[in-house]
Amino acid sequence: MALATRGQMLFKTKTCSTCHAFGLRITGPDLRGVTHRRSSTWIQQQILQPDVMTKIDPVSHELLAEYHVQMPNLMLTPGEAKALLEFIKRKDRE
Repeated sequence: MALATRGQMLFKTKTCSTCHAFGLRITGPDLRGVTHRRSSTWIQQQILQPDVMTKIDPVSHELLAEYHVQMPNLMLTPGEAKALLEFIKRKDRE
C-alpha cells in the first residue's frame, strides 16, 4: 500500500494530473480502467519513455494521433514508474 501512496503523491507532484484523471478526459486519455486495457509492462514503458513509445508502439502512436499531445518524458526512475503503476492499479480497484 505504501508504494501506491507514493505513486499518488508522484501523480500530483510530477504533474500527471495536469493531463490525466480517472473517469474524466482532460488533455490526455482517461486513466479509468487502463490496467484492464494495457499490460503493466506497457504502462511502465509509457511512463518511462513516452517519446520512444510513440515511435515504436502502435497503440501509443494511435493515442498521440487521437489526442495531439505528446506525453512528456518526465525522466522518472523505474521505481517511480512502479509506484505510479501501483497507484493506477489501486484506482482501478476502487
